[in-house]
Amino acid sequence: MATRATTATVSTTATEPVSQVLIRAALTSLALVMAVLALEHFRDGRAVDAAVPVPVYMVAQIKVPTAAYLEAARALRGANHRDGMAALARGEAMMHAGITGQQLTPVLTEGLSGAPASARGWTLLSEALLPTQKRKAAQMLAQALILAPRDFWLAEMRAKLAVQLWPNMDSNTQALATEQILLLWQDEQLHPQLFALAQTREGAALMSKVFVPDDIRAINRFIAHQQWSAP
Repeated sequence: MATRATTATVSTTATEPVSQVLIRAALTSLALVMAVLALEHFRDGRAVDAAVPVPVYMVAQIKVPTAAYLEAARALRGANHRDGMAALARGEAMMHAGITGQQLTPVLTEGLSGAPASARGWTLLSEALLPTQKRKAAQMLAQALILAPRDFWLAEMRAKLAVQLWPNMDSNTQALATEQILLLWQDEQLHPQLFALAQTREGAALMSKVFVPDDIRAINRFIAHQQWSAP
């Protein structure tokens, strides 16, 4: 009986250090994982901060020098590759800097893979594809309009895209685009954005199709008044 008790005691004592080592190893591994994640988050934050205030200005449609867009795009390149919004901001900065085609589209596509619900991202991709792939650009615009049918900050950009892509859009997308264009007159703050739409023959023709005659007359009076009162 004494021998059996001694054996049990020795066995228990021998297993305790092993369990403690395993616990310490697990805690160390967890700490390392958390440290790596924290470092990635820190680097991502630094990259986004370095691009400020350009992303804010882009949303507010405030223009900055081309060099500022390029510097913002360079800074955002260092953001976490899983940060879709940062990639989309980088793509938009590249667009404003005049970068197009094969350099631009992969950046926006990568951004949308990380932020698939970004209506702004789908709108930007539509604009990027517009020169060479109108049918696909129309599909991207449709996705953007489904996600945010009446977006205040995207109203002018999407109205311009609708003018150029109207023949390539199906009836449902045209209906959504119509609602977006109507917002330009329904929201007084957006009235100035009608100038760009009315300056082209295609834009004026689409406005005549979308707005009722009374609104067309009111819009014409507004534009004439603004042009007359401009310094």
